[in-house]
Amino acid sequence: MTSGSLITWLHIAAGTLVLGVAPAAMLVRKGGSNHRRWGVGFISAMVVVLGTAAFMWQPHGHLFLLLLDCVCAYLVFQGYRVIARRRRKRPDPRADALDLGAAAFVLCSVVALFVLACTARTPLMRDLAPILASIATIAAIFAALDVRALGARVQTKLGSLLVHISAMIGAYISAVTAFCVINVHSVPMAARWIVPSFCGTIVIGAFSTAYRRRFARAARRHSPAAAAASSGNFSLMPTPNRLESSLPK
Repeated sequence: MTSGSLITWLHIAAGTLVLGVAPAAMLVRKGGSNHRRWGVGFISAMVVVLGTAAFMWQPHGHLFLLLLDCVCAYLVFQGYRVIARRRRKRPDPRADALDLGAAAFVLCSVVALFVLACTARTPLMRDLAPILASIATIAAIFAALDVRALGARVQTKLGSLLVHISAMIGAYISAVTAFCVINVHSVPMAARWIVPSFCGTIVIGAFSTAYRRRFARAARRHSPAAAAASSGNFSLMPTPNRLESSLPK
């Protein structure tokens, strides 16, 4: 077996694992042991997928595939790091520098994607130009939010959770899109790129709405007015630690 075929088979095996593991991580309770277990499996499989994909674009000379690989890698990285930063007990300049470096790296990839979209010459690149520009815009927004969060040094539990969900599902959308583009030949090329993103955006929106409502209900239950109404007396606002510990996991 040649090195090229070995890389291809590793890519296929890890990609198949990603397609099955990610839904399991999404369906179990967030923050629980099962979610963390499935999440580790998803990240590990994605590392193999992205690492092998970094070599597979060369035979066809499609540089945009390498750049999309970089964007997807950043989404996985950010989805993990935003939770790690939230759990951090004290400032860590080295970790912050790593996060800033990753944001700068993906911004370079974003600029390159915009250049490819604006200078498309082949029919394939002209068809993909709007899609590449859209992906670049989304990646730029994620990087900007990450830089902003690092500068503020204060991240709410809800905000971190929504970024985590959006980034991880965004990475999963990339894997599904790659599968559709390569294997679903009966569907027009544009649909293979657009439909997974459309469906994934709906899923992200549903998760975001559900968690915003859950956090809002938890905050109302622990507001001074709610406490006064339940006891007949005015009471102090719960401390931040008590309030946060009562919010949904």
